[in-house]
Amino acid sequence: MYNVEEEYLKACLDSVVKEKAHQLEIIIVDDGSENNSADICRAYAEKDERIIFIGLETNRGVSFARNTIIEQASGKWMCFLDADDLLCDGFYETVMKNENLNADVIYYNYKTVKGNETPVIKNDYVRPVPIRAHAVKNLCICHLCAVPSSTGNMTLVAGVATKIFRLDYIKKNHLRFLEDLRKAEDRLFVVTALSSGGKVYYSEQYLYLYRIHQSSASRRFNKDILKTTDKYLEYSEEIINRTFKGNQSLRELYLENRVTTALLDNFELNIFHKNNSASRVQRKREFLALIEKEPYKTAVESVKLENYMIREKRILLWNARKRNFFLLNLLCKYNIMLRFISAGMNRYEKYALQMGKIIKRIIKVK
Repeated sequence: MYNVEEEYLKACLDSVVKEKAHQLEIIIVDDGSENNSADICRAYAEKDERIIFIGLETNRGVSFARNTIIEQASGKWMCFLDADDLLCDGFYETVMKNENLNADVIYYNYKTVKGNETPVIKNDYVRPVPIRAHAVKNLCICHLCAVPSSTGNMTLVAGVATKIFRLDYIKKNHLRFLEDLRKAEDRLFVVTALSSGGKVYYSEQYLYLYRIHQSSASRRFNKDILKTTDKYLEYSEEIINRTFKGNQSLRELYLENRVTTALLDNFELNIFHKNNSASRVQRKREFLALIEKEPYKTAVESVKLENYMIREKRILLWNARKRNFFLLNLLCKYNIMLRFISAGMNRYEKYALQMGKIIKRIIKVK
């Protein structure tokens, strides 16, 4: 927890403490918050003896906070909950029903909620299904390369929050979050967990609510984002080379998805963010330096833009390839313009597709 809005924090805590089971261990790490978040948590801890509150004097980052939780935890199963998200009703009962399941990691389904929404999810129990070893390997590749992976009726996301881990599996394999990373650290934690030989399952049951709001840490201005993405890509390439022997097809997938995503993070969270107070000249200099830096340069120049189903990404990468600072500045700051252009492309492509079908019919008739 770090500087969470009071309304979101209380909703999060309420979604946890309403689980009445005395076996539940609730560990809160305050990562040096500067608002009243810590006081709110202390008040909850005074009323609920299951809560262990740990206050850090300075901000150490989410990885350090989660590692602190791993060291403190004593239960059988472990999950990680972000302080502005929610657990669905019936979470604990579901975990207990899986008590004797031969699983080390279990993926659960999730829903996104916007702003102050707190929907009630009907939660009929769904027994988890095992994921076979070759599929787990493919899942590692998808997570490393930021490629969506799906099974059954759900998408298997890389985030750590939508999973339950067997605690002795985490400790036996010395699984920890990388403390020099402050973004995408959970993705690498999950990949390491999957590649450590454990039994992996998934369930289509909804157990997690992920809140989307503008004050979320993932949307804030971040002047150090380039250091973070550089470090993350360095770790990712190390795993690819070690585990997958530098496979060329995997490398191309990695450039096309993971590296370009890191590039756009630098655009949206730093260079073109509305809270970036640097001068236009300075920001343009940083933009051009980033485009010439590896592996971003290779990714921008080599990827096939037609492969992107998300047209917004295609538009941004095309302008990055053309070194078009002016348009990128507008599109990132005024997202409505980006959506408008994307919608126009969508109509044009549909029209072209329909015309193509008509021409084919005419040719056949002749």
